Amino acid sequence: MIANVPVDTTYLTADLTAAERRALIEGDPVARQRAESYERSADALLEQIRYLHFTAGLDVYSIVEFFEIGDPQLLENAVARKDFIDYVERVISA
Repeated sequence: MIANVPVDTTYLTADLTAAERRALIEGDPVARQRAESYERSADALLEQIRYLHFTAGLDVYSIVEFFEIGDPQLLENAVARKDFIDYVERVISA
């Protein structure tokens, strides 16, 4: 039942398989755990970006480089890098 899933569930915006989406909507406890874990990770990323910019004083490109050092495959191509730069800019301006 779709009523089992909060309307602001970030996990539903991820690239999910039909089976995973159905499991979450039907209230599967393991799918819910994955959704909660995804939500915590997304929140942590936002907080890291905000901290790096507002507290540590890093600019957008320094923040992107920071994340690339931690996970060199994160931004494996120019499109992914551009998308992440845009994302960091939106987080900072929000």
